[in-house]
Amino acid sequence: MTEATKLITDTTEDYTSASSSLKEDAENQDDKEQVIRHLLEASDDELGIPNREDVFEFEQV
Repeated sequence: MTEATKLITDTTEDYTSASSSLKEDAENQDDKEQVIRHLLEASDDELGIPNREDVFEFEQV
């Protein structure tokens, strides 16, 4: 393998590696955004947050 061929091969491998890393980062960011969106849209019951009425009943007793 000549020096030029090796340089091109190394550059191509670096580009491929960097490209796949960027794709993984983008997918992770999309996953995070989906989780945050779900939490923002989730009801209090889904999140296990007690209803305010239930809390006040315990305090009044």
